[in-house]
Amino acid sequence: METKQPVRWWPLVLIGVVAGLLTYLVQGLAWGRPAKDLFYIWGGLILAVYLWVRVWSRLSPVFQSLVLIAFLAFQGLMFLACRIDGFAGDGRLIVRWRWTPTADQRWLQCEPKWSKKSDEIGQPASTPFDSPAFRGADRSGVISNSMIDWNLDNIDSKVLWRRPIGLGWSSFAVVGNYCVTQEQRGNIESVVCYDLRTGNEIWQHGDANRFDEITSGPGPRATPAIDQGRVYSLGPSGRLNCLELVSGKLIWSTPLTADERTPLFGFSASPLVIDDLVYIALGRFGSLVAVETESGNVRWRNGLRTPGYSSPQLLEIPEFKEKHILVFDGEGLQGHSADTGKTIWSFPWGDNSEDRVNVAQPLVLNREIDSAKGTDGAQGQQISLIISSGYGRGSARLNLKRETDNSWKVQEVWRSAGLKSKFSSVVQYQGFIYGLDEGILTCLSLADGQRQWKKGRFGYGQLVLVNDVLVIQAESGGIHVVAADPVEFRQIAEFTALNERSWNHPVVVGNLLLLRNDRETMCIELGTFKFKDKQTSQ
Repeated sequence: METKQPVRWWPLVLIGVVAGLLTYLVQGLAWGRPAKDLFYIWGGLILAVYLWVRVWSRLSPVFQSLVLIAFLAFQGLMFLACRIDGFAGDGRLIVRWRWTPTADQRWLQCEPKWSKKSDEIGQPASTPFDSPAFRGADRSGVISNSMIDWNLDNIDSKVLWRRPIGLGWSSFAVVGNYCVTQEQRGNIESVVCYDLRTGNEIWQHGDANRFDEITSGPGPRATPAIDQGRVYSLGPSGRLNCLELVSGKLIWSTPLTADERTPLFGFSASPLVIDDLVYIALGRFGSLVAVETESGNVRWRNGLRTPGYSSPQLLEIPEFKEKHILVFDGEGLQGHSADTGKTIWSFPWGDNSEDRVNVAQPLVLNREIDSAKGTDGAQGQQISLIISSGYGRGSARLNLKRETDNSWKVQEVWRSAGLKSKFSSVVQYQGFIYGLDEGILTCLSLADGQRQWKKGRFGYGQLVLVNDVLVIQAESGGIHVVAADPVEFRQIAEFTALNERSWNHPVVVGNLLLLRNDRETMCIELGTFKFKDKQTSQ
């Protein structure tokens, strides 16, 4: 009589341990490419369990069938119980129970309660603390006239208001008490103006459009620009709107793309307004596009290039009466003529991802005058720039120099893998730059690109320089205040703010800290402050 062999469990235990360890490394510690690697792990797990049942288990055919049916039922149950609700900045899956409301559902549930319009707040009164465009008027992310005194053992704070908001990754543009952002409300792509002091809605303009993308979800990406009492907003599908700041009345609307071939993550470059033109970076629909502020007509387009997600930025060179518009797209950094859009100079630079998603704003450093002479007799101008990308790419310092024939030459001074800014931009202070190197705060020397320190895990959040401190909104939504000190990492304060994934750029207006993500927004008043007449060293 044949002796029945015992069930062989150890292969199943080994499969479980290996799958659990790999899942922890990929999903818990973000090793490799979490999104892709996790699906490979799950696929391998399913195959390994099937092989164990059919080949290694020693189960009878009947029990093999029962185990496989139970295993398939478990997979079906997990599929019905869980949903993927986007991805974290490092590629890890965000998994939620299906019965929890989505961000869309939460907004629709809250909308009736928050639909009350604000009382009349009058004409916008400009202040020295306004932030009329993405990362401030000059895109530097530097606030050098803040009223906040951070040198306190305990920084007092008071939440002025907190409210739900539609989906999207737009930041705020602020003039006076008017703060404007972009958000997705159901199937309506909205530009919304709030009262800075109360959080009440002043007006809302909507277009019937919904851009959605699996990793970061639906909604607008760009931040509006405010200029001369008008709001300019670019939707993720390429529509440029011009609205009245006080009322939200539509002045003109121009679709800037010929079809629906948007970049992977949508058009994300915030508008840049200079004099009578609005500059937009559209990649394959025009590396730089100039639109007339009065009519909305396109004056010119220049270049067809791989799109990026950085915003056009002004570089003024008064010594030569030139204005260059910097565009950091998927192929590198370019300088365009502000008058004609002609490419004056370029520097190739792509990150190491398949999609070439350069995001960070170029950083303009101090001007360095050398002895070169232009043909007009003016002294030569050498300008230094910093660019940075994630996906293992790093940072570089570039020198932009006017040649004797009046052309411009770009030279690479140094390159460093020590600061890889994927989602956020870097800031400068007293000869050093600070940024998030794949989620960890890092300080580099401007002179040679050497890392001074690297500490503090904040995820793929955002940061601004306020006087001499770094205000960091972590990806988790918390606020951290760190001294801009090249000697050591020194955290001054931290406090809880938003919940959930937070990629939107924070705004500091006087002693107010304005925050949002794709679910809620809030304004924090930072107490015990005084005016500090202190200019940030460059």
